[in-house]
Amino acid sequence: MNYQTLTTQLTVAPNGGPIYDEGVTHVSIDDEIAGPFLVLTQHPDAGAQALRFDFEEWDHIDRAVRRLIAEHDGERDEVAAICEDEYKDMLAAKSEGRLPDPPEGRQWHCTDWTEGMLPEGYRPLLHGETAEPGDEIQWFGVWNPLKESWGKTYELSIPTRTTRPLPTT
Repeated sequence: MNYQTLTTQLTVAPNGGPIYDEGVTHVSIDDEIAGPFLVLTQHPDAGAQALRFDFEEWDHIDRAVRRLIAEHDGERDEVAAICEDEYKDMLAAKSEGRLPDPPEGRQWHCTDWTEGMLPEGYRPLLHGETAEPGDEIQWFGVWNPLKESWGKTYELSIPTRTTRPLPTT
């Protein structure tokens, strides 16, 4: 069996302070079968407090936090740059038309594909389509071929692509 080493947690702590300090924040990736998500955890006196975020929502949260801090600090140029990035991303998604329309009455299993995720000859799986051996699943930013069937895509929240033709039924 082959193994890999994954970084699944980073710790943000005050310089020189202990890692159990209540000001310490643990940033981690967790997965409870439905797909990976980010977890931010602190341990104040009252016990552990954690926030969980889907990967796709984190970019928006990060931008919102940076924008609020920049607005608070009066950094108009930084605020303008953040807003411009949001606008550019929205326009790019619309103009690139990354996903073709799915067959009539069907939908793709996920729609948040970005540039480069679907090279020529690939398509996303349809909602409810079975992920088969040879299809590829994106795990921690890396595309991995499936070695066995993973079941129907309504059970998957992870981007999954294939080179198989669209099913006829």
